[in-house]
Amino acid sequence: MLKNYYIFPALFTYDADGITVEFPNLPGAITAGDTEEEALLMAKECLELHLYGIEEDKEVIPNPSHIIEINHTKNQAIVLIGLASFFCGKRIIWAYTLIKSERCVIFSNAILLS
Repeated sequence: MLKNYYIFPALFTYDADGITVEFPNLPGAITAGDTEEEALLMAKECLELHLYGIEEDKEVIPNPSHIIEINHTKNQAIVLIGLASFFCGKRIIWAYTLIKSERCVIFSNAILLS
């Protein structure tokens, strides 16, 4: 069953050629971006699509790890990505927020899917 809100930690790995984003609790949910802004947008889309696929396959969405449990190195940052869903008739409205730890970047938006 679809919950109203999910928050998953993402691991951002900073390298010379860009930023790789992984979701430790969601195997196969990996994306990347050339800039931090692009990586945040790609992470949101990756989470959206991954959770949608899990729901469509009628699988159980795993519980997210606690931030303190995620090991990371100096070139990595843990970013919390939230995704909310609202039903409007037969449509799903996905609203998301991206909250970056350590540097306090907050980004939000909403998408209407028919």
